[in-house]
Amino acid sequence: MDDTTTKTREQELMEQFNAGLDPAGATALQIRIDELTAQNKTLNEELGLDEQEKIDLEEHAAKLQKDLDAANATITALQAAASASKTSVKRGENAPKSRKIGPVGDGLTGDALTEALTKADQGGKKVEIVLSDGTREITGIAPIVVTGDVWRDHTLGKMLRDAVTVHGPANGQGGYAIDGYALLIDGKQVAYCKRSDVINVATGSTVNIADDIYF
Repeated sequence: MDDTTTKTREQELMEQFNAGLDPAGATALQIRIDELTAQNKTLNEELGLDEQEKIDLEEHAAKLQKDLDAANATITALQAAASASKTSVKRGENAPKSRKIGPVGDGLTGDALTEALTKADQGGKKVEIVLSDGTREITGIAPIVVTGDVWRDHTLGKMLRDAVTVHGPANGQGGYAIDGYALLIDGKQVAYCKRSDVINVATGSTVNIADDIYF
């Protein structure tokens, strides 16, 4: 049986796929594998392939499937690495003056919040978590700038996965009273999480906030 054309097409697909690790190439290669399987069955039924020819086709299809599985694993790893490189939780810059930040009656929740965060991330908009005393931003604590999927689903909403460390003011200055956390997208407040109790951050102290910021 002459399979020169078949091999040339498969080689082209593998070269294109390996060169770009393109998911679309993976789909094309999977289609080719399915074609080989169907071809094996058709030739076996209509042309009466001998056992060796059937074995050769089956081994060739199995090899292509193995190559495809390995390439798909590489794609998954690369996509995970790319996603991780775009995810961060870091300290931003203090606002020039204290902003009016506190509870809002029509804040985003559920699917609306998820959609807003996704669009903000895709559009390169700044997403910040600002600590509030209940009415205004606590200027002594810098906003937390988040990028990418830094959230974990929680019964109370989207919860920040990473812990946040807050340092109290220097000696001679009054401490901070944290009433809650506000979520801002491009400088506009879209949600607020009021704490069940106020966190008092004394002069010179350090407070670690974990599994507590959610919207």
